[in-house]
Amino acid sequence: MLVVDTPMCQIPELPAISESVRSMILDPGKLECDKKKFSLHHGSLSIKVKPLLGSYPDITKCQYKPIQRKEIETNDKNYRYGEVVEIQLKSQQNVLHEEFIKIECLNKNGAVVLEDYLQQASPALVENVAQEFKEIIQKQKGLKDNYNVVMIGIDSTSRLQAHRHLKKTMAYLKTELKAFELDGYNRVGDNTFLNIVPLLFGQTVEELGWNSSLTFDSFLFPWKELQKRGYASLYSEDSTNGAIFNYAKKGFLKKPAKHYLRPYMLALQDSKNFKESVKKMPQGKWYCAGPRKLHEEVLDFTKQFMNAYHKLNIPFFVVGIHNLHIS
Repeated sequence: MLVVDTPMCQIPELPAISESVRSMILDPGKLECDKKKFSLHHGSLSIKVKPLLGSYPDITKCQYKPIQRKEIETNDKNYRYGEVVEIQLKSQQNVLHEEFIKIECLNKNGAVVLEDYLQQASPALVENVAQEFKEIIQKQKGLKDNYNVVMIGIDSTSRLQAHRHLKKTMAYLKTELKAFELDGYNRVGDNTFLNIVPLLFGQTVEELGWNSSLTFDSFLFPWKELQKRGYASLYSEDSTNGAIFNYAKKGFLKKPAKHYLRPYMLALQDSKNFKESVKKMPQGKWYCAGPRKLHEEVLDFTKQFMNAYHKLNIPFFVVGIHNLHIS
């Protein structure tokens, strides 16, 4: 039986598990990151430090630094820390307004006892974007009928591989969301970049006119077009060195979407937590930064982003790429 049967293309229907591939199907097991380190929770607008003091009595001071993107740069590989803000240890909560932050707790000698990183769909940024787009929405008719667009990409994972290893996800998509499966979808190139360009632009890389001397700032990504119609946008990847528009490329001089996770992921993968995790994990399987699972950072921020704009009735376009090859 064929899933695609045209004069130019025939694709056979294959079972997810057959004797021909059974020996090559490996179970990677459950990903376990360091549970010993303290991890603050994403998505809340405040930090409660007081409960920490019982477990870490030598803490005398906690502080955080905003993680910011360097807009005036010649590449997409830099970030910077903003001014240090002290956290009140005795306060029931410390309200945060920044999108990305690094938190440090120190002892009386000034040594860092705890370190963690937080991201949130910043209420201040969300509100600014919402105000900008509400004016656009009010000027347009029929926008209420437009759909949100959410693209979650899992690199190096075929459709059949998803059926083998992401059974719960596939079942939810098809049963709960009534998703339509593109049985005949196939690759058109040998790497992620050569495949995602046609997916986003409807053109090959050659047709698009990109070459290695160019950044991607001048190219009209679909979410940029939808921003003209009042759409909020998010672009995120869990890998920094292997990011689609950065690996052997120049990336973006200006952030490509209203929300851009890359500065946070750069800081996280430069962290002491990540470097310690690398020492404990097999070569190339660097999926943790202390207690944090890197792929979950993309999913956590995507969920916060969607909830924030949904509450404000602002449509959105999300691209979240998992290219650490966990599956």
